[in-house]
Amino acid sequence: MEDKPKNLKSDICVNRWLSMLKKPHIAPLTQFVDELKKELGAGVGIPYFDPLDGGINARLLWVLETPGPKAVGTNFVSRDNPDLTAKNTSIIFKKTGIKKEDTVLWNVVPWNLSTEEENQNPNAAEIRRGIPYLLRLIKILPKLEAVVLCGNSAKRAAQSIRESTKLKVFKTYHPAGRSYNITKYRDDIHNAMRDVANFLYEGNDNVGIFNLVPEIGRHQDKSTRKSVNMQNANPPLRGTGYSVESHIEKTNNECRAIFQELFNRIMELHPAVTEKAVKVLVGYKARYNFAEIHFLGNRLKIHLRPKSYFDPRELVAHLENAGIIMNRRVYISSKKDIEYIMSLIKQSYEDVAFI
Repeated sequence: MEDKPKNLKSDICVNRWLSMLKKPHIAPLTQFVDELKKELGAGVGIPYFDPLDGGINARLLWVLETPGPKAVGTNFVSRDNPDLTAKNTSIIFKKTGIKKEDTVLWNVVPWNLSTEEENQNPNAAEIRRGIPYLLRLIKILPKLEAVVLCGNSAKRAAQSIRESTKLKVFKTYHPAGRSYNITKYRDDIHNAMRDVANFLYEGNDNVGIFNLVPEIGRHQDKSTRKSVNMQNANPPLRGTGYSVESHIEKTNNECRAIFQELFNRIMELHPAVTEKAVKVLVGYKARYNFAEIHFLGNRLKIHLRPKSYFDPRELVAHLENAGIIMNRRVYISSKKDIEYIMSLIKQSYEDVAFI
């Protein structure tokens, strides 16, 4: 059966899709959805997996945020749904050469939150509740090699996947019309998905959230001074002998929790942000370094490089004669200061991301 964008607008197609839910490649995923419906209650809208996708043979899991009303209406998470996100997803896969039979689509929050009148993004509590179901799904996909997290909500699952699996994890923008219609974001999505295709079909292991030598700025238009591209990384790096974990071990539990929250927020600034662990610090880069975190036992020392900054609490010290570029320094030892410190880090990021 041929699949086309918006195919599932037809009741005939919907019924034919439903008739395929017991096929061997999709039956375990159908059972998974049925189990979730029983656990979460009959009134929860959880659509089925597309039987024309790869099912349990999928090598790539494409994770969006939450099912839209069209998905609940057709009863499928599918690129053939009659909505713009589905259409854009179909275009993305075709443009980047990723085969439909190698993919399966899902949402970090698998139940519907939206109405016909309004799309509702999941909040932090809903995302935390949804992530364990995502990890359960991964366990029943034996051929899975990579996960693509689309949009800020889905990206919050990256750390859990990293800790629980050895899968390659990629991050990109959500393919909704509001982002995909912007040339920069659309190009970034395509570039990220070409990296996914290279990983799947060319054996190129040097891509993704575990990318060890990121190609920052590879697609940057220097003449217009645009921001960095979608390439993303989250080491430890090859050859350095150092890892984030080796630094975390030097700190107390409070600082570990602070670092984890800062890490999550820093990596959400832009998919191009990369992390690198070296001898004395963990650094973050978006074309240029913008934050360096030192682990001092009972506090974290953070070096920044904003040209100017808003610091009403006057926590930032300017190391004028230090002879270093990252010459702004601030300390953090309490979780109550995370919001403020993150505002300083964001200012540093914004100064370098558009240089």
